[in-house]
Amino acid sequence: MESKSNLIARSPLDSMAQTPDLTITHFRKDNGKGIKNTCRAFIDVCRQMNMFTDVIVAIDGSKFKAVNSKKKN
Repeated sequence: MESKSNLIARSPLDSMAQTPDLTITHFRKDNGKGIKNTCRAFIDVCRQMNMFTDVIVAIDGSKFKAVNSKKKN
């Protein structure tokens, strides 16, 4: 029987530290076909629900710093 001094307390974070560091890049690379099919299905549902209008919207990954000061307004 082990003595209390030899026991090591383990937390769930210990096992997380030993798992590989997976990023969104890995997820997208490994699941590209599924992501594409999910997006297509979402667009189809939106079309069936008449959620789209004749308005064109473009979305990109640009980031802008928000500045809202009295001098700028």
